[in-house]
Amino acid sequence: EDGAQDTQRSSRSDADVVIEVDEVSVKLAQTERGPSGSSAGPERIEHADPIGCRAVWAPDSSFPRCVVCQRSFDLITRRHHCRVCGNVVCKGCSPNKYNLRELGYTGMQRACVQCERLLPNEWTRPFESETARRAAEESEQRRMPHIPGEELLRADVRIQDPAKGIAAELETVLTDSCVVWRYPEGWAERPIWFRDIVSVEILDQAEPAFQVTSFPRGATRRRHQRVLQLHFRTEEACSLWYGTLQPFLPLSVMRAVPRRMVVFVNPFGGTKIAPRIWASVEHVFSASRIHVDLVETTHMGHAQEYVAAMDFDGVDGIASVSGDGVLYELVNGVMQRADRDTVAASVVIGVIPGGSGNGLARQLEISDPLDAAFAIARGETATLDLIRMEQPDAVDEGTGAPPAPIYSFLSINWGLVSDVDFESERYRFMGNARFTVGAVVRLLNLRKYRGRVRYVPVRDHPHAYEVPLQERQFCTLKRCRVCSRSQDGDDLSAPLPPESEWRTVEDDFVLVVGCNVSWLSSDVNMAPFAHVADGCIDLVLVRGGCDRSDLIGMFTDLETGVSGDSRALNVKHSPFEYHKVRAFSLEALCEEGIFGVDGERVKEYKKMVCVAEPSRIRMCC
Repeated sequence: EDGAQDTQRSSRSDADVVIEVDEVSVKLAQTERGPSGSSAGPERIEHADPIGCRAVWAPDSSFPRCVVCQRSFDLITRRHHCRVCGNVVCKGCSPNKYNLRELGYTGMQRACVQCERLLPNEWTRPFESETARRAAEESEQRRMPHIPGEELLRADVRIQDPAKGIAAELETVLTDSCVVWRYPEGWAERPIWFRDIVSVEILDQAEPAFQVTSFPRGATRRRHQRVLQLHFRTEEACSLWYGTLQPFLPLSVMRAVPRRMVVFVNPFGGTKIAPRIWASVEHVFSASRIHVDLVETTHMGHAQEYVAAMDFDGVDGIASVSGDGVLYELVNGVMQRADRDTVAASVVIGVIPGGSGNGLARQLEISDPLDAAFAIARGETATLDLIRMEQPDAVDEGTGAPPAPIYSFLSINWGLVSDVDFESERYRFMGNARFTVGAVVRLLNLRKYRGRVRYVPVRDHPHAYEVPLQERQFCTLKRCRVCSRSQDGDDLSAPLPPESEWRTVEDDFVLVVGCNVSWLSSDVNMAPFAHVADGCIDLVLVRGGCDRSDLIGMFTDLETGVSGDSRALNVKHSPFEYHKVRAFSLEALCEEGIFGVDGERVKEYKKMVCVAEPSRIRMCC
C-alpha cells in the first residue's frame, strides 16, 4: 500500500514536497515543470537545521521568482532574504520581523511565512534592549493576580505620598523583588520595584519611617520620579523592614551618607545642547541624595587637566554631560595620575550622552540622558577595558622623551574612519548625521594608505577569527559570561612576545580600526563581537583590494553590525578582516592619513603600539 501511494504521488505533475525540519513537516509547492520535466525555475535551498544556526543566503541572480508564491521579481516586487532559511522571497511572503538574536543577529530581522511557523515562542517577541525587556516583565507581573516574587515580610504600614499629600494604612508585603500593598479593591498595580529605587533614607520623625525614592517607567516609557514614605508602628518593625530590604539593593542606594560627584558639562560639544540636557536630569541627582560639583569646560583638555590635579578625597565618582570627547579627557586625566590604580578602582565614571557620537553610551545601553542619569544614581557598574597607545618613535618637544601613553576606551583609527571623523567637523551642526555626510563624501573620493600592521592574536579566544559564526556571542554587560570568566586559551596576563614575532601584514589599507567596544558611535557597530571586559582588542582591517560596492555595503549595514557579522565574515575573499588580538602596532608607510584615538587627533604621525589593559575602570550602566 505504501509503494502504491509513492507511485501515485510521483505521477503528479505538480507534487507537494515535504521537508522535515526539527520534526516539523512544512509543505512547499514545487515549481511548475516544463514538457521535458526539468524545473522551470531555481530550486529552493534547503538546510537540515535552519533554526539551529544561521543559513547561507541564496544568490539573488539565481532566483527570478519568489520561492514561496512563485511571483516574478521586477521593479515593484523586490527580492528579500529570509534570515532563517536564506531563501529569496517577496515582501508579501515575509511580512513580519522577529528577534533572531539566538542566530547572532541584532535588531528585528525578516523571516518568511514558512519559517516563522518553526520559530520558538520566545523568538517571536519583538527585539528589545535589556532595559526594555525588564520593563516588559514588570508590566506583565503587575497584571498578575498574585504577589510577584517570594514573600518575606507582611504588616500593616501607613504609606504616604508627600507629593500628593495623601496617606493610608494598608496591608503591605515585602517580596524579593518589590514592595506591594493591597487596596480594598485589590493589590496595587504599581508596586515599588527594587530595580527602580535610587535612594532609601531613614526619616528623623517621631513615628518610625523611611523614605523610598524611585524612578519607574511610565506609559510613555520615560522615567519619572516617585517618592513614598513607609511609616511603621514600632521602631523594631521599621528596622526589620529596612534591614531585609538592604541585601536586594546596591550599597550606593542604601548609604546613610550622601554621595558626591563631579559633573563636567561641555557647552560646545555636538549641537551644543549639553547644558539643556543637564537641566533636564539634574533632579535625578538631587532626589538620589548626590551632591554635585558642577564644572563647565571652557577649552579643549580642560577636563583632563582638572581630573589630573583634583583631590579625590570624599569623591565617589565623576561624570560627563557631553559626547565621547570629554569622557576621553576624564579617562586620560585619571590614568595620568601617580595614584591612578587607586583612583580607578575606587571612583566610578558616568556618562550622560550630549554630543554627536555617544558611542560608549550606546554600548552601555544608556542612550537616553534620563536613563544615563538613573544608572549613575543607582551606582551599579561594569568594568571596562582600556587600550594603552604608545608612540615609541615620537619625541615630546618639552622633555625630549617619548610622549606619555594615551588611553582609549572606544577605538583607535587610521584611514577611512579617521578621515570621516575629522573631516566631518565642518558639519558638526548636523549632530550625528555629520558622520553619514562625511562617509558619502569620502567614499566618492576613496583613499588608500600604505602601512604595516603587526598583531598578537588570541587564537583560543571564543571569538577568534577562525571560530564558526554561530558559536560567537554578544556582550551583555553585567551578565556577560565572556567578560566575567577567565579565558581558557592564551594567558592574557602573560608577557607579550617580542614585536618581531608578531604576525605582520604590509599592504595598502582603506581602514585600520582597533576597537575596545562594539559601537564607535550611536549608529556605527564596527565590531559586533567586542566585549567591554574580555581583555582583548577587536582589530578590523580593510585592505586596498576592495571596491566601492563592498565599502558601501559595509557602511550601509554598520548600524546593526551586519557588515562584520553575516556578510563579510562568510565571504571567502572579503576585504573585511576581523581579529581578536592582545596587542597590535600600526606603522604608516606614507605621509598621508590621520591617527585618531576616541575621536581625538594624535599629534605625532609615525608609529603606534597598542596594548589591551584589562578591566581598568568602572563605568555606571
